[in-house]
Amino acid sequence: MWVQLCSELNYTEAFNKYSLMHNFVEAMFCETNPVPIKYALFLQDMYKSDECRLPLAQLSKENKNKVVVSMNQMKSNFFTVNLSF
Repeated sequence: MWVQLCSELNYTEAFNKYSLMHNFVEAMFCETNPVPIKYALFLQDMYKSDECRLPLAQLSKENKNKVVVSMNQMKSNFFTVNLSF
């Protein structure tokens, strides 16, 4: 999507499309492990639990909130989110 828009020299539209996902991308990489992604999948009922095994550490409450907020910003465009945590 963005690559095609950029190849058509439509940088403004490419930036606008990416901007819809920027906070989500940042939230998915708020920690250096896959736990934010696993938590996002858990919120979508695609993962059984938000708990993880060692050596991974639990996602902090602050970062859980980042994931939920970023998913809320995108939900109308891309998916539905179960927001109970």
